[in-house]
Amino acid sequence: LPKALAAEGGSLPPIYCAVVEAGLKSGRLAIALEGMGHFARGYADLRRLLGLAILYPMLVFSLAYALFVMFVTQIAPRFVREFEHARTAMFGALTLLSWLGQTVVYWGPAVPAIVLLGALIWLLSGRATALEPGRIDRMVKYVPWARGVLISSRAAGFADVLALLIEHGVPLPEAVGLAASATGDPGLMAAGQEIASAIQRGDPL
Repeated sequence: LPKALAAEGGSLPPIYCAVVEAGLKSGRLAIALEGMGHFARGYADLRRLLGLAILYPMLVFSLAYALFVMFVTQIAPRFVREFEHARTAMFGALTLLSWLGQTVVYWGPAVPAIVLLGALIWLLSGRATALEPGRIDRMVKYVPWARGVLISSRAAGFADVLALLIEHGVPLPEAVGLAASATGDPGLMAAGQEIASAIQRGDPL
């Protein structure tokens, strides 16, 4: 089995291969795979939760964009006509809004098209379902209420994977490094490698 997994050429997450090998060495492969299944389900739940967290700002953005398009095409021209009737010089912002209203046929559909194209590329790339927490959409970290969820989930994932590896006999330095790598978080990965090196040197945990 380890040879078959290695023959996949890295198409499987390293943490999955490590759990399988640890389960074989400990003679408890079924239990190890069940633990990995729990981790995968937790990761899927995280993706669903983050998707719901991003949905609200996307709806707000869509509404704001629609209102902006309506303003530059319907409201701004009326202001321009009033300024022209009053023979008053228009201020720069109104001139810009009027120009945007006149050219909306060019840039109006472009923004929704770019957003939809980006979402389609993300889905087709496989990142939407990949069992790699580090590949969660990088934009999530810029969403305030989703960032805390992501940080807490990575910490919990680190603890779960570390416990799973230790229970199946993986040496502590290797287990710490693998569990940190499974989170995909650069800070946790650096800290995990540092802790693993300290343990190998014999330093107190």
